[in-house]
Amino acid sequence: VGRQYIGKNIGFEFLTAIGDFRTGNDKRVKSRHAGIECRNGITVTLIELVIFQTRKIAIAARIFRCIRPGAGNDDTGPGSTEHPCRGVADPGRAPCHKHGLAGKIERAQVVLLFSKGVWAMSLLEGKVAVVTGGGNGLGRGHALALAAAGARVVVNDLGGSVTGNGSGDAAQAVADEIRAAGGQAVANRASVADWAGAATIIAQAVATFGGLDIVVNNAGINRPATLLTMTETDYDLETGVHLKGTTAVSHHAARFWAERGTAPGRAIINTSSPVGMHPMPNGGPYCAAKAGIAALTQVHAQELAHLGVRVNAIAPCARTRMVMASPSVDELMPRGDGFDRHAPEHVSPLIVYLASNLCGYTGRIFGVEGPDVAVYRSWSADWLVTSPSGWAPEALAAALAEVPVQARIEAFYPGGRIATQFPPNRTLKALAAAAALG
Repeated sequence: VGRQYIGKNIGFEFLTAIGDFRTGNDKRVKSRHAGIECRNGITVTLIELVIFQTRKIAIAARIFRCIRPGAGNDDTGPGSTEHPCRGVADPGRAPCHKHGLAGKIERAQVVLLFSKGVWAMSLLEGKVAVVTGGGNGLGRGHALALAAAGARVVVNDLGGSVTGNGSGDAAQAVADEIRAAGGQAVANRASVADWAGAATIIAQAVATFGGLDIVVNNAGINRPATLLTMTETDYDLETGVHLKGTTAVSHHAARFWAERGTAPGRAIINTSSPVGMHPMPNGGPYCAAKAGIAALTQVHAQELAHLGVRVNAIAPCARTRMVMASPSVDELMPRGDGFDRHAPEHVSPLIVYLASNLCGYTGRIFGVEGPDVAVYRSWSADWLVTSPSGWAPEALAAALAEVPVQARIEAFYPGGRIATQFPPNRTLKALAAAAALG
């Protein structure tokens, strides 16, 4: 997954890394690996992915000095035929993978992978990524993080306003920023809502960088309106960018992968929303589109697995220009001193993880806000009533009387996870008030 030099004349290379993640209360997730190169008498025998309390992702690598006879690093002197560690049961010793002997701990080294936008290690070296809506907000952060992790990036953005009007050069600005930092990126200004335009995004990735490995469907707009006040334009633009756009870009990516044949390490990352998972009033088309993206994620995960494609989605809570254009939502993300849980850059490490071989999930939805990452479960049938001879309406009403009118859920909103109920109390109160008028 990349190369990193630690100290003078000491280096190691990660040849393969096989994820086997189980998170415990200590927030540590360990990874197995196979085959570590021993160079300059140094080998790495343990890799750990650590989620600190600050939720920064890091690699902790225990570095062992090989004491192979004649290596010049052994305890008994250069050229010795003795191996003082052989057969010794010592938790501070581990085998040198190259020479099959034992080694002693030289020191433990922690390499921060993502801190203030700088990656110390290339999880995505050689990968080709597409980021739609990459000119601002979350998309910009995703494009920068993917590029810093080693990916070559096509930054797509029409450059319009949060309501979907106009166009601009936001994609070019981000591509220039990536190149100025030493990465590789090109800009694309096609509309994802245009089927042919979506095809050009994938075609440009292939033509420029020779392939495609990662698709981040992030493009979006917001035109808040109720069912009574929305226009046809509101509905068409919202569903066109979010739902059709996600479908179109994924379709053309899938067609390319099908033509190339099955290969591991491919990923699609879609963007749902907390209001797609927990719909709210005044945002019908937006909520419906984001809920639809969650459904598409599960559909495409099943359809593309045979091509080696993992498909997941995020439901982020972050203070972007889209949020700031909605005062009622912006109020839920207060600004303050210290760690800003609503800063958009805190979302991008999750994108890099989902895009990398560290991730073994597919078809899952991840909520994310600052230090918190939530994993959603799919709809489940919590209650069942049955009648062997079929139902009369009155009998069905009697049977369903035992089912609560509100379902208890764990919702992930701005501010964190909360236990709540759906429909909310205000909805039932409004319905009861209307019934009282009759």
